[in-house]
Order: sequence, then C-alpha cells, then structure tokens
Amino acid sequence: MQCENCRRSICKSCREILEPEAYAYHPKPPKIFRGKIFCYPCFDAEIRPELEKYEQLVERAHELPKHKKGQKNLMRIRKREQIAETVKDFREEGQAIFQLQVLAVYQNFDAVCDLETSFKKVRKHGYEHKEWSAKGHFCLLKLENHKRVSQE
Repeated sequence: MQCENCRRSICKSCREILEPEAYAYHPKPPKIFRGKIFCYPCFDAEIRPELEKYEQLVERAHELPKHKKGQKNLMRIRKREQIAETVKDFREEGQAIFQLQVLAVYQNFDAVCDLETSFKKVRKHGYEHKEWSAKGHFCLLKLENHKRVSQE
C-alpha cells in the first residue's frame, strides 16, 4: 500500500483514509482530494488544512439565512444575483437547500433569497423515491438590518 500523494510505502496501520463523505458538499473539491489513502505527513501537511477550510465553509453555511419565495418578512438586500442557482438530484429536501447555502458561502454571499424546492418521483426496480432540487438567488444583505429583524 502506498500514499497516493507522495507514493511512499505505508503499512495498514500508518494510513489516513479520506472518505468522499468528508467533503460531500464541496462545490469544487481540490485535486488532492481525489486520492483516498495518505500517509500521516501528507495528510497533516496538505489534506487537513483543506478539510479545516471546508469545515469553516460548512459552519458558515449552517448560519446562512434563507428566505423562501413568498415569505412575508422584510429583508433589505444590498446586492442580488440576477440568475438563480439550481442544484438537483438530492435524496432529501434539506440536503438540496444546504447545498445552495454552501454554494452561496463559497461565492461570498450571505443569504439565499426566493428559495424554491421541488421534487420528482423516481422509480427503480419497484422502489420509489423522491429526488429533490432547489433553486434560489444569492444575496448580500445589509447586515445591521438583518440582525435586527432576526432577533425579533
């Protein structure tokens, strides 16, 4: 077994495994994430810093405000993207919404506005499930107004 970064031989107990679930919502995973098995030095030097950046991105996305289309509260927008962003093919509605939030944070926006979700039923081998999609505009808010509204 060898490290997929430096090609150094490693034993089974001296490896770090990077599972795809560790960066599942990353919009553009770094090329280094394509490998799966790493030695400790490579993992600590190259993988761990990227994973920490991704975890910070996810934390910020959890705190990102989202406003559904037709929601009747006041929201002061400083800038709004003209083209709506769409994500598709998620098993749950929450996953689709969260992917939109991660994309918004990744593009340095601080809200998702006019959020819409929809699903289609998919039937495979006698089993039926829903595939969710979400669509929304990314926005920059006037933060002082948003803090006041969200506290009420």
